[in-house]
Amino acid sequence: MATDNGATIDGSVRAAASSGICTEASCPWPGRYVPSVPDSAESEGRLHLIAGHAVMHTSDDIFAWLGHAQGPVLIGVTWTEGLSASTGTIMSVTGRAIGGHALVLTGYDGDFVRMRNSWGDGWARHGDAMVHRQVIDQWLQAGEALIGISDLAAWGPRKINSWKGVA
Repeated sequence: MATDNGATIDGSVRAAASSGICTEASCPWPGRYVPSVPDSAESEGRLHLIAGHAVMHTSDDIFAWLGHAQGPVLIGVTWTEGLSASTGTIMSVTGRAIGGHALVLTGYDGDFVRMRNSWGDGWARHGDAMVHRQVIDQWLQAGEALIGISDLAAWGPRKINSWKGVA
């Protein structure tokens, strides 16, 4: 079996542009490195290629990207003991650095962004945590990578026909 040496956010963006992105249901994380993905995940991914991306420089960039429904924001951060022990709300980065990790920001509520981890339901709140804006600012000041990806070729507001629950 191959050794998992990690990946880069840049490599993830290139892979999403060439191979696309499938749902987690099509290619669930088995808890260990595997050298290939199911054929169904590859065919689903080809239906969802990204067409554009943008480097996020401020937390305002991230909130605007998510608020205009551009797509998720891929992040690569230094993982700390405090993040491993998260119960679902992250107000600051604490503890000793224990490595690097990639995650996805998928939405926001007030001054918090929703962060999705690949570790499944056993981490935080069923694999998600709400991260305060000040943590995003800490990561950006530390030079961590945050890149928005989209199926739109150019950055701009996406037309939304109706909001959930509104006729």
